[in-house]
Amino acid sequence: MVVSFIIVIFVVLLLTKTKKLIIMKNEPTKETINNFSDGTWSKNTFDNNGNLLSYETSDGYWSKNTFDNNGNLLSYENSNGIKENY
Repeated sequence: MVVSFIIVIFVVLLLTKTKKLIIMKNEPTKETINNFSDGTWSKNTFDNNGNLLSYETSDGYWSKNTFDNNGNLLSYENSNGIKENY
């Protein structure tokens, strides 16, 4: 437990130097949130196969993908009004 905590602190310090900090990775929902030094952020969610389901930024942009059981992209949609079905 202590070793894990030390590793997390090291990663946070390392990422802070690059002005990118992953503040949360929630394994059950496969979600990552990135906070940047300029106050902006981005959020990604993934399915159990690692496919990107959604992407969102602090400026209001978002995109969503759907996949079939084989991991093939079925649809894409974003906040600019683009909708694609495959």
